[in-house]
Amino acid sequence: ALGERRALAVGFLSGAIGMAVYGLAPTGAIFIVGIVFTAFYGLANPALQSLMTSRVDATEQGQLQGAQGSLTGIASMTAPIFFTQLFALSVGRFATWALPGLAFLAAALFLLVALAVSAGGAGSRAQSPEPEA
Repeated sequence: ALGERRALAVGFLSGAIGMAVYGLAPTGAIFIVGIVFTAFYGLANPALQSLMTSRVDATEQGQLQGAQGSLTGIASMTAPIFFTQLFALSVGRFATWALPGLAFLAAALFLLVALAVSAGGAGSRAQSPEPEA
């Protein structure tokens, strides 16, 4: 009903709001409110997948899926290291900021950047090059 572009925007924005709520929540009850927003983040990946697959030729779908899988794998390996280190820096003995939710706030910022990038690229449709005779 929303269409891919709006679903992507709603997904990224609601994910960012949910992560910000997590990062700033002073109580467990308010933290739970973030779940409502984060649930709508689930709209982002299917919309992104649909937008990407519609922009490449049928013969390039495997390459697209492979590239996306590789990027997902890299993110799955690096994100836990990055966010746990950020958490440790924000609560540890040498913490510059006493902000335990800093990792969630960083995630919210990344989602806002993803929203901005996708808003700039979601409107253009790539054209396949003409085959040479």
